[in-house]
Amino acid sequence: SQSTKQNMDAVEINTSGPPQSEDAIASAVKICRVCLLDNPMMRDLFLESEVASLSMKAMSFTNVKMLPGDGLPAQVCYMCADKLESAYEFKLQVEQADS
Repeated sequence: SQSTKQNMDAVEINTSGPPQSEDAIASAVKICRVCLLDNPMMRDLFLESEVASLSMKAMSFTNVKMLPGDGLPAQVCYMCADKLESAYEFKLQVEQADS
């Protein structure tokens, strides 16, 4: 089920220790990359186990580059993740109808 999949993608951000590198600083920030709101439960933008990561989906219909280690948050909140998934599905639907 989709809710099970979402739970597996959840990432709890640990901010208890001092970050060691720029990547660690970016991953320690618990801010959604899309809406910039603070949220303890996030989905990883670059999760490799998905068929297409959220970052790849977002880059397929925006002019925004989302690359690991770019110094920006590497996660999005569930609300933005759902919007990204819906927009990507809509993009695929439009492309399929046009072929």
